[in-house]
Amino acid sequence: MSYYLIIAGPIGVGKSTLTARMQQQAGYYPLFETPDDNPFLRDFYASGAGAFEAQLTFLGQRLQQCHQVNEVLSRGQWVVQDRSIEEDCHIFTRHHYQQGLISPVQYQTYLRLYDGMVPFLPKPDLIIYLAAPTEVLRRRIQARGRAYEQDISSVYLDQQNALYEAWAASCEHTPLLRIDTAQYEDASEVYRQAMLRLGLPTPSESKAS
Repeated sequence: MSYYLIIAGPIGVGKSTLTARMQQQAGYYPLFETPDDNPFLRDFYASGAGAFEAQLTFLGQRLQQCHQVNEVLSRGQWVVQDRSIEEDCHIFTRHHYQQGLISPVQYQTYLRLYDGMVPFLPKPDLIIYLAAPTEVLRRRIQARGRAYEQDISSVYLDQQNALYEAWAASCEHTPLLRIDTAQYEDASEVYRQAMLRLGLPTPSESKAS
């Protein structure tokens, strides 16, 4: 039996760390987000330029990952994905459109591409939504030290958090668990809470049963 898990949440909340824990301690096949491979991202964070190009690049990257998800699931393996294609559309691209960084024509073009992909995308069994207040996100962003992220404003993070909360509240097609990571500074505790509160299966447990 295969299992598809998505780790969702805003910038700096700890998605990659939890994804790595799921790989190391529960045996999930990991698919990490690779923002450093997006050539438009630095210019976007520096000046807001290239928002549309950055989101199209992420869309392409995420589509490639979805193909990988299907391959892994077809082998009966367990997979955990660091951020979803749904977040790209409903959080980041929408936010950039609302801020005037993506034009109406560009936004409609993106939505047509996204809507054309949705019927062919793998459906997750569960979304774990990691949340944290803006001040916690800023502290974690500063701690991990990506130079191009250091000027992200609190206003930007506030707006993203609001979009995430609205998205999570309206997510009806997939089971979703929200974990307030501000309560757990230790990444191992976030992992433990996810496993305990959900009774998440592990590949070893599945084989044993």
